[in-house]
Amino acid sequence: MLRLDPHLAVFRTAPDRVTIGAQQPLVELDADPPTLRAIAALTRGVLPRELEQLVGEEAAQQLLAALRPALVEAAPAVPVLVRGRIRLAHELHRAARDAGHPAGDGVIVPVAPWRLPALEAERLLASGVAHLPVVVGDAWVQVGPYAVAGGCAECAQPGRLAVLPAHLTPAPTAIAGAQALVTVLEALQRAGSGELPVGWAVRIRQRDGAVSSMRRRACRHRSTGTASRRPAGVAPVRALPGSGMAA
Repeated sequence: MLRLDPHLAVFRTAPDRVTIGAQQPLVELDADPPTLRAIAALTRGVLPRELEQLVGEEAAQQLLAALRPALVEAAPAVPVLVRGRIRLAHELHRAARDAGHPAGDGVIVPVAPWRLPALEAERLLASGVAHLPVVVGDAWVQVGPYAVAGGCAECAQPGRLAVLPAHLTPAPTAIAGAQALVTVLEALQRAGSGELPVGWAVRIRQRDGAVSSMRRRACRHRSTGTASRRPAGVAPVRALPGSGMAA
């Protein structure tokens, strides 16, 4: 699906002209009815075939060629459910909705201080739903590991620590919190298109927001058949090379 970059301004520069992009104009088009219909459809997101049906095959091809610098590939919206009581959970909930992810359990994002509560981990395992935990500590914020089909009891607890000050609730610094929002939204986008590997996880340093990837290890506790199941609404995972943020 194609759509106009939602960050670009679309406005008339003359009664018969439409410009896309203000600070760096990318495209200028005639403001005729077919072009305006096409722009409206591309603002929402449209398949090339649908655009051809709307304005005709030749006109659609010419428009797509002219609009290429202003087009982006519309990422699939993943139903997301954010759970947690700390401030970062509320911020992630708003960010997911603002990014167009509807409410639903395509991917559950549990957010907690120090580590996931045992009941939450058990709930995720029993649900059979993909999830991406976010755990806030005093040195880093950990996002992941990403799990499908409910995950594994042995792999469910990211950042296990023997002793934790349960009476203290760590909060992300401004820079780490902002980076956590960006990191989770990028991960959800990749999960929707099947490009987020199972076991993907990163740590975001509290001091400066630096992101470091964590080594992915294949789950050795569950059978391949069980681990391969995935909930509806999440695309199948495609294997990608590398192990960093781009992996």
